[in-house]
Amino acid sequence: VVLLCCETTLSRIHFILNLTTSVSKYRNIETIESIFYFYRFTGKGVYREMGWHLFQSINKNCRARSGYSGLRDVTQFHKHHLEQNWDDTQESFFFAETLKYLYLLFSDDPKLLRLDQWVFNTEAHPLRIHPHRMGNKQV
Repeated sequence: VVLLCCETTLSRIHFILNLTTSVSKYRNIETIESIFYFYRFTGKGVYREMGWHLFQSINKNCRARSGYSGLRDVTQFHKHHLEQNWDDTQESFFFAETLKYLYLLFSDDPKLLRLDQWVFNTEAHPLRIHPHRMGNKQV
């Protein structure tokens, strides 16, 4: 039920992503993380479309000469003065989380970090799930 409810919500925001804070301020990686999980659980291409839209927006609005910048105010888009809205910081989690989830979203290798064998911590580091035994029973 939760998955269906959230899936409907994500579908509704698909068309307004380029106007919201979750698009260009790459610091909100939870959006991309959620899209990755929805794609892995459902296999629906709409989630890859959302991820591609977010990636394009990040490139358009945050790409600097030597990397990526965060934005001071994601509601202010001035095409000719975009650099004035940059905060001139490139956080390490942009690579460790944002780009990792985008890479995994677009990977065609179904065995790459399978969610029944791996879990991600809050910093998007994959940790292998090891089954353990309780008495003679494997759990």
